[in-house]
Amino acid sequence: MEIVCHLYDEEREDFISRIKHISDNPSQVMIPINLEGWVLEREYASENYEQKLEQFLSERQISINWLNSKGDAN
Repeated sequence: MEIVCHLYDEEREDFISRIKHISDNPSQVMIPINLEGWVLEREYASENYEQKLEQFLSERQISINWLNSKGDAN
C-alpha cells in the first residue's frame, strides 16, 4: 500500500514539476520534498488500495499526455 501511495504522491507532486525545473532552471537546486515523512503524515497505511491505484493511474496518464505534448523539447 505504501508503495502505491508513494507513486501517486510522486506523480502528482514531483514528477512534472521536477522535469520543468530541470528544463527551465538546471543550475538551481530544487526544493526538497519529505518522502519519508509523507508515509506517516499522510497515513499511507490507512488508504484504500484500489482507490489509490486508480488515482495513481490517472495522474500517470496526465504525465504521459504532458510529456507527449513536449515532443519537440530539447
